[in-house]
Amino acid sequence: MTDYNRSPDSPAEQLRSPEDSERWRRISDELLAAISEHDTLDGLSQQFCVIVAQAFGDLAAIQLLNQQNELMHLAGLHDLDPQADALFRQAVDSMADQPRDQGAAGRIVLTGEPLLIPSLDPDAIRAAGTPELARYLDAYGISTTMGVALRGRSSNLGALTVSRHSGRPPFTRGDLELLQRIERHISVAIEHLITVESLRWQLGNIANEIEQR
Repeated sequence: MTDYNRSPDSPAEQLRSPEDSERWRRISDELLAAISEHDTLDGLSQQFCVIVAQAFGDLAAIQLLNQQNELMHLAGLHDLDPQADALFRQAVDSMADQPRDQGAAGRIVLTGEPLLIPSLDPDAIRAAGTPELARYLDAYGISTTMGVALRGRSSNLGALTVSRHSGRPPFTRGDLELLQRIERHISVAIEHLITVESLRWQLGNIANEIEQR
């Protein structure tokens, strides 16, 4: 049986106050509800992004390493502002599958190290992006970001990243510690579904071979 309640493995991730404990309890309940309601990787990843975006604001994304090649797949994306969400989706449509060593998410997957950038230079992001991303930055901006690797039992599965629009408070070390706690639940659930979907694919191939005999 999959254990979705395994404890954090870092003393630094211990909750600091009753308010933190209550916040974590609410988020944990939402994560467990999502796990019980979704049985596909992209469906579950999308709901996880909704929960994380609501917990931190404003934009959350999950990118998973494709098990068949070296590409990163955008499995989930949610911005709290519907218009911003639509704009950002336009920006990433052409980059839905990208080499695993490109971008912040790729570096997180490769190194396994968490990312915390309290203040971002929007001009630097704009220079490295596409016209679609520039439109998103002009309208909403990205002022701060953080991310963690989604860790499987033997390797990293992908990355969970969060960012805020311009004018919003910077992410803190405490925010990153909470995101690392959230990652534990998300990683276990995603690895479980990767295994299930792999079995479904294998069974489908076996069924097709039997029909063709």
